[in-house]
Amino acid sequence: MNNGDKLLSSIFVQDGFDKNQKLSSKFYPRHNISFLEVCCYHGAVDCFKLLRSEFKAEVSETCIELSFLGGSQEIMMECLKVFTEDDKKKLSQDFMQYAIISHNIDFISYLINEYGMYIDIPACYDNNNIQAFIVHLDYITDINDCLYPSILFDNPFVCEYMIHLGADIQVNIDPFGSPLQYALNKGCYASAKYLISKGSDIEVVDDKGRTYLIIASVNNYQERVRGAVLCGANINKKDLSGKTALHYSVDVRNEKTVEFLISHGADVNARDNSDITPLSIAKTLGETKIEQILLSHDAKI
Repeated sequence: MNNGDKLLSSIFVQDGFDKNQKLSSKFYPRHNISFLEVCCYHGAVDCFKLLRSEFKAEVSETCIELSFLGGSQEIMMECLKVFTEDDKKKLSQDFMQYAIISHNIDFISYLINEYGMYIDIPACYDNNNIQAFIVHLDYITDINDCLYPSILFDNPFVCEYMIHLGADIQVNIDPFGSPLQYALNKGCYASAKYLISKGSDIEVVDDKGRTYLIIASVNNYQERVRGAVLCGANINKKDLSGKTALHYSVDVRNEKTVEFLISHGADVNARDNSDITPLSIAKTLGETKIEQILLSHDAKI
């Protein structure tokens, strides 16, 4: 860890020490890793050289993977040297994931240029590596191909950059829906709010007059209901039948969503086209707890 090659050497010469033993610790991303792999993980160049020269430690694929995390270009290059040209052609795409995790753009560029590896987009947003994602954009022909993945960074800057490059935020692609719907579905509320600020309409309706919020209520998607409301959806909007999100949340018997909607201004006395209120639905269903919640907010039949 501290690149103490002299200390390591003194430990190795002690009687009974097994230099081939494996280490297991929650500290490391892999279980049962060798001393050489530990050196790769910590970027301990001197210790790495000692193990290779004096103790003939063998380089594994795990060594290469962990060398990306260790950040030592010298160790990474030394690890790659032990592979033949044929081996290098078969190098795992997993190496790119480790390079992305390391946030070292030089490592990423090296794998692209030397081995023809592609940038792993899920690894980019999973590890918030915006720089690697932007590099990937240089290799695509249609910017809209990366619009939906860009939303998953949940970063207004990334959305703004995509729009700057010509991405169409009004597209609607199955099965993802619109970029705004996708952002809401994934819980990316910063992206959603930015898209709304740029003209995406959260009140778009389907053939039944249902908004995103109402559809989420119909399907009992509690988190989507919450996200839509927090992003500014009209909580009292009615569909073609006159029902609101509150009507549907009562109908699916979701107490928490009912309480959430009421706390954010839902009209407890909204009536649909058949003059039915949320309280009427609760009574019909025998949902006494929801009924009590509604009554505590002056709901009427």
